[in-house]
Formats: sequence, C-alpha cells, structure tokens
Amino acid sequence: MPEGQVALERAGSPQVLPGAKIGMAAARLCLLAIVALVPLIILPWLSDPLQLPKLQALQVLETVCLLALLAGLGPVELWRRWRASPIFWPAVLYLIWVGLSTATSVDLATSIWGATDRWGGASTLFAYVLLPFLAIATLRTPRDLLVAAMAALGAACIVSLYGLAQYGGWDFVAWNVDWVQSAFSTMGNPDFLANYELLYIFLAAGLYAMGWPRRGRWLLLLSSGLCSGAMWATQTRSAWLVFVAAAVVLVVWLRSDPAVAVRLRRLVLVWVLAMVVVLAYQPSIRARVISIAVDAVRAAGYALHIPMPSVTTETGNSMAQRIWIWRGVVHMIAARPWTGWGPDTMYENFARYQAPDKAKVFPPNIIIDRAHNDYLQVAVDSGLPALAAYVWLLIAALKRGVEAWRRTTAPPVRALLLATMAGGIAYWIEIGVNIAMPASAPHAWFWIGGLLVAAELGLRGGWAADGGDAGSAPADAGAQGEALAGAPGAV
Repeated sequence: MPEGQVALERAGSPQVLPGAKIGMAAARLCLLAIVALVPLIILPWLSDPLQLPKLQALQVLETVCLLALLAGLGPVELWRRWRASPIFWPAVLYLIWVGLSTATSVDLATSIWGATDRWGGASTLFAYVLLPFLAIATLRTPRDLLVAAMAALGAACIVSLYGLAQYGGWDFVAWNVDWVQSAFSTMGNPDFLANYELLYIFLAAGLYAMGWPRRGRWLLLLSSGLCSGAMWATQTRSAWLVFVAAAVVLVVWLRSDPAVAVRLRRLVLVWVLAMVVVLAYQPSIRARVISIAVDAVRAAGYALHIPMPSVTTETGNSMAQRIWIWRGVVHMIAARPWTGWGPDTMYENFARYQAPDKAKVFPPNIIIDRAHNDYLQVAVDSGLPALAAYVWLLIAALKRGVEAWRRTTAPPVRALLLATMAGGIAYWIEIGVNIAMPASAPHAWFWIGGLLVAAELGLRGGWAADGGDAGSAPADAGAQGEALAGAPGAV
C-alpha cells in the first residue's frame, strides 16, 4: 500500500486518505475522457485525421490512468484486482504471444507501431487489452459504472447525430471519400461506425429497461433510437442483420417481467421508427436492402465455383470478396501457424498467397491489407495460439456475465446485464466480417471491463449498496430486489 494511503481496512474501515482519493478520482476522469472525449476527436488538417489522433489520445490517457491507480491503490492492490479477473490469464497469454509474434515479425517496425492508416501494431493491441483492466480496477461501485456508461452514451449520441447529418447530406468537413450520403461520423468508415453503434444501442436499451434513472429515462429511450438510426444510416448490412437478431433475442428473454416488458415494447417501437425514417429518407438505401439477397447468391456462387459475371463495384458482392480474402488468409496462416507474420503486416505478404481469380470479385487496383475478419486477423498476425487466447478471453468475460445474470434476482439488473451482453455479442459477431480500428475497437474492450464490473456487482449484491474504493462488505444479496433508481448510493 503506497505512502499516503492508510490501511484502515485492518480496522474494518474502507476509508483512504485524500491523496489516495485524488488518485482514484484522476483515474476515473481518465476513463471518462477515454469513452466520452476520444470518440469525438477530429483533426481534419492531418493526413490521418481520425484514427491516429484517437489512438494517441487513448495511449496517453491510459498511461495517466495507470499512474493514478498506482498512486491511489498501490501496486499490490492493483495487481490483486487484476489477478482476480477471469480474463487475467487469457489476456496474459494473448499479450505474450503478440510480443513473441512481434519479435519474429517479417517487419519489426510495422509490427510494433502498425501500418499507416491502420495502426494495428503491438502497441495498439497492448492498449486495447489494458483498457478492461483499468476499468476493473477503477469502477468499483454502481455509481462509478453508471456514470461511465452515461458519459460513453452521451458521446455516442453526438457521434450518431453527426453521422445522421452526413446521411442527410450535410457535413462540416469536406472528406475525400466515396461514401456518398452514408454515415461514418468520427469513425472514418461506415463499417466502423456501425459496430461502434451496436454497443451503445443496447447499452441505452439496458439502462432504460432497468428503469434508471427515474427522471429523464425517456432520454435513454431516445438515445437507443438515435444510435439505431445512425447504425441504419451506415448502410452496413452485416450490422443490420446482427442488430435485428440481437434485438429479437433480447425481447424474447426479457419479456417475462411485466415492468421490463412494457419498456421493451417502447424500445422496439422507437427502433422501428428509426429504421423507417432512415430508409424512407434516402430511396437509394432500399437497393442496399435488396442487395443482401444478391450478395448471398453471389457469395454462394463463388464458394461453389459457379461462374459469375465480373464486377467493377462492391454492390451486392462484398461477401464474395470476403470469401476470396479469407481463402488467401487461411493459406497465410497455414504457412506460419505458430507466431503468425507479425501484427499488421498482412499486406506485405498477402499477394503471395491470394487466390488467382481476384478479377471475379474485385475491381482493378484494389490492395488487400486486412482479413476483414477480426479472428482471422489475429491468427494471421500473431498465430493460432494468440487466436485461442483471444477467444478464451471473450468467452471468459461472457461466461462471467451469464453467471451473474443467472444468479441475480433483481429484474432491472438482469435486464442491464443481458442488454450489455447482447450489444457486446452483436459487436463480436459483426467484427467477424469487419475490421477492428482504433476509432471503434477500444469501446468493445471497455465493454469487456464494464461487463465484468457489472457482473461482479451482481454476484456480490453490490447493486444494493455503494462501497468505497478500498472495498466494502457486500450487501445482502436479497437486497438486489430494490430498484436501483431508488437506492441513494446507486444514483
């Protein structure tokens, strides 16, 4: 325990001295800045105005947060909190293998810092994995968690409004992109915005379903609708499909509780209205909806080696393109299965392993630098052991969330846990056909930390009481039936 922090826990008191409290307060502020301010960063005068500035801000804030935690908790207590997490060992194994892959990379500098405009190097991956551990150590009470959630959701609403403005044809930045009237907001690409929105659609839905707060909860209802509208405006079909599936599962699982069911009906109404308004505003998007079937037919034809016309655009052909990319990536993985080629170096070697029929699915002069499947990307970058650790980490977080959901009796807390898991699962499924980038990926890693904190609070009855930084005695689990909004310590 560091100097300045009094070990009053020995006497049964969780209090700490002001210096330690200042450290914890600084750590919370850094986390709030990561989820609420970093997504809004735009520096249009830079060659990379969106991805690199966000990544650099994330790394600086994480460093300050870590130093604040060391001052507020001390290395022993910080290590204890991290070590108790179910994702600790898979995260350690994953980072060890990323480090080994970097050391044996075909391009050491790129593997450390990442390729220009992609920034998927080891330094970025370490920043991602650190984020849930910072959340676990910092967010210890319902108040902490909900304030962070509301801050992140507020930023998501701003990002969504900007995306919808782009969809409507208005933008204060003259972007040099091909996505005419598609929302990409501050994320840099419609696909990145879509998987970012999936997290916050369901976060707002979970907070609203659990009835928090008593006053102004309609803002959460509108926030979920706003984020869903921006998600539809991205014209990202995989996100559309995953959202609908997750929404159906959420409604079916939560309909048994009458109070929650009423709120769910309102949520569904708002989601449907957002979809109708977005689709009706721009008639061309209807062709995008129809292209889902066209894309499925083309993908099946390509996979089964049925002759298909060559294409010059991506319309109705993106799934076949991904299948073509995945074939080459699988060959790359087979060539270096243990340590991969090194983080973010796929583009340097893909041409040697790509399938010969590129012209059937891609326009000319397209350079392939990503696997368009986050799981294959991990394997080709850092090897199959890294992929195993990565999947283990995700399953461990989800397992803890499911365990808390099953053991928690309070319907509002169950609603929050399930809605949070629905958003996270939707993201991690959608990323199976997409790319993780510094603008959007940190929010998914923060989701892992937030889910683990919510689950821990649910398992120990912490939603009924607000403890201190140094820990406090768990509240009676039976008290979880109290409405969170009515608990003075839970805000």
